[in-house]
Amino acid sequence: MFGPPACPFGPRVVGVHVHALPNNSSGERWGNLRLSGVYHDSTFWVRSQGPWRVAPNPPSPFEGPIPCPAPAGGWDTAGPTASQRNAIGAYQRAHRGDLVSVSFFHNGSILVLASSHPTRTRTLLGPAWPKQLCVVRARYSRPFVNRVRARVLGLMRPMSQAARYGWVTGAGGYGVNGSGQTTISLQVLLATPELHAFLRRLPRGIVSVESTFQPVRAGHA
Repeated sequence: MFGPPACPFGPRVVGVHVHALPNNSSGERWGNLRLSGVYHDSTFWVRSQGPWRVAPNPPSPFEGPIPCPAPAGGWDTAGPTASQRNAIGAYQRAHRGDLVSVSFFHNGSILVLASSHPTRTRTLLGPAWPKQLCVVRARYSRPFVNRVRARVLGLMRPMSQAARYGWVTGAGGYGVNGSGQTTISLQVLLATPELHAFLRRLPRGIVSVESTFQPVRAGHA
C-alpha cells in the first residue's frame, strides 16, 4: 500500500515496459498491468501490455439456484435465528463427521448441507429449519476431503518445484460449489501441464483452481 510489494518468487518476465507502471518511489516502479505473451521454461515473454482492468467477479455459487427442489409453498427467505444456528452446532456435536460442508444460499436464508447421512440430517434438522433446509448427499467424506487438502498444500513445497506447478500463491481454503459440495481452493499464477496432471489424479471438481494467467488462444498462456 505504501511502497513496492515484496516479490519473493515467481517466473522471470521479459519485455515489460516498466515506465507504464503507475507507481513510482525512490527509483522503483510497481503496479498492475495487463500482459499478454507466451510462457515457456519458467519465463513469461511479453508480447503486448496495457492498463489493468479489474474483471467483474463471477457470480458466487451461493447466488445461484438452490441445489434442492423447493418445498411446497416455496422457500422461506427470512434470516436465520440464533436458535436455528445453535441447532447446527448441536447436530455436529452429536453426529461428528456427518456434515462435510455447511453453507448458506439465497442471501444467507437457506441452509445447504452436504451430509454423509442425509436422511438423518433432514430428520433431525428439518424441524429447526422449516422450508429453509436443503440437504444433499456428500460425494466425499470429511477425512477424504482433508487428505485432498493435504495433497494440495504439498504443492507449496519445496520451493524448488514452484515453477512445475505454476507458482502456487495460496492453497487449502475450504469452499462450496453450486451443488453444495465441498471444494479445496488453489491459487496459481498459471496452470501448467504438471498441475493439470496432478488434478487428473483427484476427483473432478474437488479442487477449485484460480489462475492469474489465462489462455488467450489454444496452446498459449
